[in-house]
Amino acid sequence: MKIWKLEQLKQQTHLDERVLTKAEEILKVLNVHYGDERLVTDLGGYILLAEEEIHDFINQYPTLIPEYIEPFEGHDLKQYMEVLFMLSSDDHVVIYLLEETLQQMYPALVQRYESLEGGQ
Repeated sequence: MKIWKLEQLKQQTHLDERVLTKAEEILKVLNVHYGDERLVTDLGGYILLAEEEIHDFINQYPTLIPEYIEPFEGHDLKQYMEVLFMLSSDDHVVIYLLEETLQQMYPALVQRYESLEGGQ
């Protein structure tokens, strides 16, 4: 499910609290710049949280390079990644997934990012 409204995010009660907090921060920024009544097809962007949708998104854009990959620890003490993709200057997609999932399922994505970031 593409999430672009805070009300949608609040329905995702099965996720780690820290993931939800970080996702809420992103949605608030998008709302300030693009409005909180926007549609998913409007400018701004959305968040993906479900593994299947993340997988479909990454396969749809196989050469897309993340703007940033930020690791963080969840309240459950697992390591998560926040990954920002810019489809255009006004269309952003942020995904949240476990670090091990990113490393195991999408090593080419990580390599493309690291090659541009100088291995950081």
